[in-house]
Amino acid sequence: MKYLFVLAVVMFFAMLIAVRYRKQINAAIQVARLLRDAREGVKEIQPASSIRDPMAAESLVKCAGCGTWVPENRAKRLRTGDLFCSDECIRSRSVAGR
Repeated sequence: MKYLFVLAVVMFFAMLIAVRYRKQINAAIQVARLLRDAREGVKEIQPASSIRDPMAAESLVKCAGCGTWVPENRAKRLRTGDLFCSDECIRSRSVAGR
């Protein structure tokens, strides 16, 4: 009988708390549903071929002028085969080479 009374008191306080904070509880439930729906929607929209492989790295090359590492597709290549990160490095190398 004592445990039943304690359980009734605990349930009473739980109901008071739920009534007092019902707006916040409903908002939290809506946010959780929104996040779940967004996560499921992203999974449905993205085809598997559009996901980049995180292990696939772009090859980097070292600039002959300043030593900065740049992606190979952005590097400027001279006829001599030297690679530079920018036009400024090419100019500074040609001025220093004279």
